[in-house]
Amino acid sequence: YWIVYDKKDFPNGDFSFTNIPEGTYRIAINSKDDNYLLTYYGNTTDWVNATDLTVSGGNAISGLQITLETFAENTDTT
Repeated sequence: YWIVYDKKDFPNGDFSFTNIPEGTYRIAINSKDDNYLLTYYGNTTDWVNATDLTVSGGNAISGLQITLETFAENTDTT
């Protein structure tokens, strides 16, 4: 289930989804700027370590924060 937003449409980073079926999801954000990596909720670039979000009964989930990781932060220099 993919929904794509452009930061120019949501400059403060706020976004919302509506009419999402009940289930368990993982949210990822990406940037058109090549300096950033696809980052999942849970602040990881790894799907396996992403935090699950459960949508049920029409309940809202709010206050989520994801910090985009840069290539420089993910590079091992040892």
